[in-house]
Amino acid sequence: MRTCSTAVVVAAFLVIGHDALGQQEPGSPVRVWSVSVAAGAGIGLSTRGVEAAMKAGGFDDLEGCMFWCTSPKSTPYSDHGGRSMQLTVRRRLGGTTHVRAMVARTVLGETHGYKETAPGGFLFLKQSVITCAVLAGVGGRDDRGLYIASGPSVFRVALEHTEMPGGPTVAAIRLGAIAALGFVVPLDRRYFLDLQGRCCITGPVKMGPVDVPGSYGSSRGTLPRTGVNFTHGVLALGIARRF
Repeated sequence: MRTCSTAVVVAAFLVIGHDALGQQEPGSPVRVWSVSVAAGAGIGLSTRGVEAAMKAGGFDDLEGCMFWCTSPKSTPYSDHGGRSMQLTVRRRLGGTTHVRAMVARTVLGETHGYKETAPGGFLFLKQSVITCAVLAGVGGRDDRGLYIASGPSVFRVALEHTEMPGGPTVAAIRLGAIAALGFVVPLDRRYFLDLQGRCCITGPVKMGPVDVPGSYGSSRGTLPRTGVNFTHGVLALGIARRF
């Protein structure tokens, strides 16, 4: 939280300086609408809460070892980070200001657990976030260079079972906020690249209890209701077209 605030303050000074020194280049007027598609990576804090829930639910035994390893592995453990995809519609309001509507899906990681006693087995929970936000921003003249943006957001946070095809998902809706820092590189008057880093603030979300399904409708246990912090960061690169 403190790191995000510091980055926004520093970015504000950079944007103001860039705007003061920038010169309006001659040419046709810059179009006010743009649409961009971006891909990147996200990482957050959610794996800590999921690991705590797995321990409380008994999925913390040594993972079985076959011929490809030399010793059993302690569970739970997590793969951190994942892919993020983003669609943004932006409108310039004039001068250096703009407003943007954004929809994104980000995978934050996957946590692995194992219970040795029957009816146990493996448990994999992938953490993901769907983001819908409206941000107001300020940037450099002529729609290029550094910009900062912030605004409210609605997050759909989810824990998805991946140990079986089509496993169930536990989801919740959370209100939060986004602070973004980006850099626009005009390729020409119609197309540009948009490099963006954003901090998505959700805070802890109470998830669960999470049922662990077994074969033929049976249950392999339940993870207790636990606070999972879905606050995360994303770095994405997009290509955009002005209209």
